Amino acid sequence: MKWEYKTVQFKYQSLFTSRLDSEALQDDLNSLGSNGWELIDLEFNTGALATNVGAIAILKRPK
Repeated sequence: MKWEYKTVQFKYQSLFTSRLDSEALQDDLNSLGSNGWELIDLEFNTGALATNVGAIAILKRPK
């Protein structure tokens, strides 16, 4: 089977917090899932001084 892949970036709520908006993240992932995308991994990004700046979702679906 052949796959297509997609990455989606999620930013933290502000520069002063390391919290993702979990409700918005869930809504976005559910929307992607209803379009056939399957979450493979969720990778957290770091910025300067190893501070967290967000996350990248890696998704796939059949071509």
